Amino acid sequence: MVDIRPVLFVIGVMVVSLVPLMWICAIVDYASGNPDWEAFALCSLVVLLTGTLMAIATRQREIVFDRRQAFLLTVGMWIAMSLAGALPFYLSQMKLSVAQSVFETVSGITTTGSTVIVGLDTAPPGILLWRGLLQWIGGLGFIATGIILFPFLRIAGMQLFKMESSDVGDKATARMIDTVRQILMLYLLMTVLGTIAIVLVGNNVSFFNAVIHAMTAISTGGFSTSDSSVIQFESRPVEAVLIVLMIVGGSTFPLMIMAFSGRPGPLWRDPQMRLFFSIILAAALAIAAWRYVQGAGDPLRLFWSALFNVVSIITTTGYMSDDYNVWGPFPVIVFFFITFLGGCTGSTSGGLKAYRLYVLALVVQAQLTTRLYPRRVKALRYGERVIDDEIVRSVAVFMALFMMTYIVVAMGCAATGLDLVTSLSGAAQAVANVGPGLGSIIGPAGNFSTINDGALWFLSAGMLLGRLEIVVVLVIFLPSFWR
Repeated sequence: MVDIRPVLFVIGVMVVSLVPLMWICAIVDYASGNPDWEAFALCSLVVLLTGTLMAIATRQREIVFDRRQAFLLTVGMWIAMSLAGALPFYLSQMKLSVAQSVFETVSGITTTGSTVIVGLDTAPPGILLWRGLLQWIGGLGFIATGIILFPFLRIAGMQLFKMESSDVGDKATARMIDTVRQILMLYLLMTVLGTIAIVLVGNNVSFFNAVIHAMTAISTGGFSTSDSSVIQFESRPVEAVLIVLMIVGGSTFPLMIMAFSGRPGPLWRDPQMRLFFSIILAAALAIAAWRYVQGAGDPLRLFWSALFNVVSIITTTGYMSDDYNVWGPFPVIVFFFITFLGGCTGSTSGGLKAYRLYVLALVVQAQLTTRLYPRRVKALRYGERVIDDEIVRSVAVFMALFMMTYIVVAMGCAATGLDLVTSLSGAAQAVANVGPGLGSIIGPAGNFSTINDGALWFLSAGMLLGRLEIVVVLVIFLPSFWR
């Protein structure tokens, strides 16, 4: 049997960490004269008591996790944080249902960016800040989980960050904690610099707006303070700042740390980073060229619009600077496919990740080569590192599970009555943690406010599965896991 006491203790402590953030939102609402401060105050009390009692009841002298407990902790922590984070939405004046409240929270903490809230321009400031904070801590939390836990749980692609075999015991732990600390500093630095830059280059952009968009850009979350997303700014300089933040958030953070510390070489030489930038450039150029041939206008304007939206989708952020749903069939199909791609491993973005696409391309190339030279044996390499068979198998399994999860979520949405386009694109954005879907309902100019509760539960499950790399969740349902 699995001893769940250490798991519950850590979950209780993590849930309590939301309390100070609720207090901040309560203060913001109180200062603006909004009565929702009472909802935040009540929620903070409930969360504080629940988390504290859970931690006290399961406290132990020494906490040591084995692999099964690590799986339980990862899944349990994200579910508990999602449920606790849903309380302010449910008790606020937004009048959201339970399914809508959980959906909004899961969308925030998984940095997906889909929303059921209509009228963001007039929404209470505390709620807007709460949405931004959920995405900010969700992005940072996923990186920390990926660096510390995922390599040792053998999650496909995250072995990239596994310590060398000589780094064992306390030495490996110390190095990982140091890496997470450096990532936190970079994360904070980019949030602060992004806020300052948006205020400076924007056209009368408020500090409040700048903070929220800096948080949701670096976390590749995409929650905005307006129903029109970043169209509200009508500023290319602001869009340029957001592009930089989204690319940093969608890139491998350990490599970004090296670049910011004066060693950019590993970043530019990394195969998945080169693939990541190549896909962005190719997709933006293809869409801009197609629209130019169709007579849509100035090529530079078309390229900029395509670039911003491609970066937004491929990093799974989900901002909208234009309604690409009306650009034509070719751009729409390009956006549908890049919805699945995502950024890089060790980033805040979701999706398949460039690392896995690169490994898959190597495998395909190797299989084609063996048809010409059956006796030729060539090791697969990621840069200078040999890719072992375990990683190849884990990538193949993840790809299969990703598509199976997508199909199940899409079928579940369709079973609740959603149309074909909404079901297919809704499932894609959920499992890939992107945000906007396609079509007139959940497209870039729409939202999820009219989606029925049954479909929202399916989409919420899809977002959590996608954020936790699927394998982490599915393995706890194996009977052998509990023996």
